[in-house]
Amino acid sequence: MESSLFWSHALMHSTPLYVFVIAHGIMYSMLLLGRKVFEGHAYDVSLSSRYGDIGLTAFCIYAGYILQQHEAREFIGSWMENPVYHYCSLGAAVICAAVYFIDQKPKYEMDGWHAIVVVPLFVYFIGTLAPVYYYFGSPVQIAIGVLFLVSWIIFLIIDIREERLNQRMWLAIHKPWVRFKK
Repeated sequence: MESSLFWSHALMHSTPLYVFVIAHGIMYSMLLLGRKVFEGHAYDVSLSSRYGDIGLTAFCIYAGYILQQHEAREFIGSWMENPVYHYCSLGAAVICAAVYFIDQKPKYEMDGWHAIVVVPLFVYFIGTLAPVYYYFGSPVQIAIGVLFLVSWIIFLIIDIREERLNQRMWLAIHKPWVRFKK
């Protein structure tokens, strides 16, 4: 029987742990490496980026685990596996990235990386995998998924309260010895 799993669901159904651990590792490593190369110092003082993104990654990995518990036949004919749903979700992710990019006006290369790569990937995967929790997850699995998302929100609130989102300014105040290329 041919599987009807599409894009994020097909990827997460096959090997969710490997895919997302590698993807998260590459995204985070690129951020630090890019900052080292372009700015002269590898830094990430944002807790929502450093720790919260792990919660978002765990959300996606756990959705893959839920997908693996169900036969592919359960998805045949489902609106979740309609390519139009995935195209629209991807379009929404790109629009979110564009709005974020325009609003933030990134001054540094790796802030742009975050806006045009990291944000849309998380928006797409979370947007298309959240229904998996709702339709196929047990109440405990749904609670775990919510916990992963809430962990990111808590770190984001801390970042906002401590003004960590403007990372260069935060470093200038709390670690003034850090020097940048530009």
